[in-house]
Amino acid sequence: MAVADPGVHGNPVPDAYLAALCLAHGATIATADRDFARFEGLHRIDPAA
Repeated sequence: MAVADPGVHGNPVPDAYLAALCLAHGATIATADRDFARFEGLHRIDPAA
């Protein structure tokens, strides 16, 4: 059974796909999208910071 996350807006599938690719290859994602914080173990940098 799927449970909706009230903090997620829009379609989370593209973010999950990109996060999975980065995690599988040990890559860091550069994004200002704070939604990626929910993926445990994902290394990310904010290029706007």
